[in-house]
Amino acid sequence: MLGAEASFLTFVPNREIYFAADGAVGGAQGYMQVLGGIRQRVSVDSKPNGIEAYGDLAIGFGGGGQVPTGGGVLLLATAGVTLPVGPLFDVELSLGRTIAPDGDFQGTAATVRLTRSFQKTRQAPTREQNWRLSTGVTLQKPNSTFRQPGNPYTAWPLMQETSLDMLLNDHVYLTGNAQTVLDGDAGGYAVGLLGVGYQFPLADDWQLSFEGHVGAAGGGGVETKGGIVGSIRAELDYRLSDRWGLSAAVGKMQTYNAGGMAPTFVQIGLKTPFRTR
Repeated sequence: MLGAEASFLTFVPNREIYFAADGAVGGAQGYMQVLGGIRQRVSVDSKPNGIEAYGDLAIGFGGGGQVPTGGGVLLLATAGVTLPVGPLFDVELSLGRTIAPDGDFQGTAATVRLTRSFQKTRQAPTREQNWRLSTGVTLQKPNSTFRQPGNPYTAWPLMQETSLDMLLNDHVYLTGNAQTVLDGDAGGYAVGLLGVGYQFPLADDWQLSFEGHVGAAGGGGVETKGGIVGSIRAELDYRLSDRWGLSAAVGKMQTYNAGGMAPTFVQIGLKTPFRTR
């Protein structure tokens, strides 16, 4: 599985709520899950921002990939440890158990997660972090092996796409991208990507960026050869104001294993920057 998570502090010390989404990159083509839960942390040593142990409970839904989740409801319990690797980043290691109450699925999951920690406690804010939210539509042009054998459809999938960029400096940023199908005879087709980008100005109000991604895709009769996909794109942005911009992109997506989907795509959308502490 490959995925991303966002967590938020509550008013109870060392407690947070979180939301996570993951997709299969092998073993269960098309399987995806979305979970939300509560996590409690305990300091293991006396150092500020030191090693922590934690436990969490979550509920959500999952399905696809011929995984027997029944109606789709999932329950998760996890225990783990947080290891600081710098002033802003942690590595988290955990072991959890997932069950589908009305299905036959049960699973034990070992997880490795890189975490960007913006604020360890409500009393200790870090520096401001620049973000950028993008939303738009993407049209994919299928290749000859885009769909699974026996699938007779030939329409071009139209996807709704949302991206969240975390700017590391004026040029480099990390990005997460989620896509779900709107049209194109591929009901249930979805894509989730994580990647890195590099941007630079071209002229007043114009900016060019290049991105590379890896992630998971599946569903809708699309041949993703196990689920893991890679993507590259070039994107041109025009700033309308301090709050909004227009974007257009072209790119290529392809399965890790040869012989599956490898569409080219075009994208148009809107972008808005914001900051957090």
